[in-house]
Amino acid sequence: MLLRCFIALICISMAACAQELPKLQGKSLNGHLVTLPDEANGKTEVLVIGFSRDCSAQSRAWVTRIESDFLKRWDLVIFRVPFLEAVPRAFRGFALREIRKTASSDALDTTVPVFEGEDAWKKLVGFVRPEEAYILVVDTTGQIRATAHGDINVAYAAVEAKLRDLLMDKSQRDH
Repeated sequence: MLLRCFIALICISMAACAQELPKLQGKSLNGHLVTLPDEANGKTEVLVIGFSRDCSAQSRAWVTRIESDFLKRWDLVIFRVPFLEAVPRAFRGFALREIRKTASSDALDTTVPVFEGEDAWKKLVGFVRPEEAYILVVDTTGQIRATAHGDINVAYAAVEAKLRDLLMDKSQRDH
């Protein structure tokens, strides 16, 4: 357990040296073209990224917890980004239907399946295992401020703290 906490802290601290979020483009489940980070329109973003069907439970846990703790704030948007490049073309329609079935109506505009660039994104998030969800916290200028992956019980506290910090800074600037 101590090793997991240490690894989670390393992931969060590495993001202290902010890096710009690369452009990511895809169609939301509602069929709208989405380009990140532009789509956030000056909001803080959380990207919950998955590279296999096996991470769907972890991804849902992350989204549910963040939504619960931040109560649909106007200045925070959560994007769900399932990478489907590795899914054979013949099965992509099936995969999309499965994703759509499990998505809430609120999530249709912010769920953006992606079919290319998977290797570069795996490198960006520090890919370890396909069953893990990968989290990026992105500030209003498009800079990655925190990363995490895996078990929410291990890594959530640091992500929550970074989100509170970013959202508090923004609310203080707005007043």
